[in-house]
Order: sequence, then structure tokens, then C-alpha cells
Amino acid sequence: MPNIDGISYPDGVKDMLKDRWIGPMYRAYLDKKLSDEIYVFLDETASKRDPKSQYKKFFTSTGKYSINIDGPTLDRAKSLGEKQDWKSKDWRKVYDAAEAYLVRLAKGEHESKFYENDPAFKEHHTYMLEQQMLRQKYPALLADLNTDDKKAVANVAALLKADRKAGEKAVKVFTKKNKGAPPPQETMNKIMKFFKIR
Repeated sequence: MPNIDGISYPDGVKDMLKDRWIGPMYRAYLDKKLSDEIYVFLDETASKRDPKSQYKKFFTSTGKYSINIDGPTLDRAKSLGEKQDWKSKDWRKVYDAAEAYLVRLAKGEHESKFYENDPAFKEHHTYMLEQQMLRQKYPALLADLNTDDKKAVANVAALLKADRKAGEKAVKVFTKKNKGAPPPQETMNKIMKFFKIR
């Protein structure tokens, strides 16, 4: 599992798709990248492999969710499809090879980019960091910042950790709202020191 800022997230396309939070975000990300065939194939074939109904959809060049698998696998699928041999044991090899290809493709092309760049994931990650920070106690920091709004401090800290630029903006908003707070740079330094943000 990838560990981002101390929070574990699912690793690998299959686990990512199963996750109740990451799954919908990852599907939307794959849609934006015009790679929806990855999750459509994995979702559909996880519960049922039916070459008769799935051949045109996945294994033909004109299929709605055509998968670009390597030559020998595709040749085998086309040969079986043209003969309408839906019972052949070779279909298992075709499906296994197609699944392995899509898992590798997702890992190599999409997984790390999703975790690094997807705006929906970044928002979710910031929320998870905020929840983590809200579980801590920091009365001395609240006193130093001249506030009793623990949630606002946790939000600023989470933003500083997840996205420095957004965090710096949040510090300015926080100090503007809390008239007794130290200047923005001092406030940011205090929050970063307490939460060990580098």
C-alpha cells in the first residue's frame, strides 16, 4: 500500500477499484485519461467471464471498450471469436492475459499519476490529513495562535502538508480572520513545527 504523509492507500488497480473512496475517484480519473476500458473490463470480468457477450465489447478493434492487448493474445481471441467457439478452454488464457496486461498498464501509466496529480484525490487526502490532525491535542499551539478553533488550525496544517501553496494561502486567510494571531510567516512556522511538516 502506498503511504502518503502517514496515510495508507490501496495499491494496485484491483484494490483501488474496490476501495469505497478511491474506487469512484480512480474510475473518474481513468475516464478523463480515456482509459475507461481498464476498469470496465476488470469490473465486469471479476464477476463473470462470458466470451459470447464480451467478445465484441473487449476483443475487437471496434468494441466500445476495446483493449489493446499484445498480438498473440488478440490473435487467439479473434480466432475463437470468428469460429464462435465460446466454450474453448483457451478463453481462460485470453482473459488471464488481458487482465494481466491491464493491471500492468494501470500500474505503469496511471496509478502514481493519480495519487500525485488528481484534484479529487488531493482534496480527499487533505481531508484525511485534517481528520488525523484533529485527533491530536495541541492547547499550547492554539494559545500561541490566539484561537480556540482547532478545526481551522487542523485544516491549515493539512493544506500545508498536502499542498504547500494552498497551505500558504490558507495561513493568510487564517491570520486575517483571527486578528490576534501572529503574522502569517510566524503562524506558518509554528504550525509546521508542531506538526513536523517539512
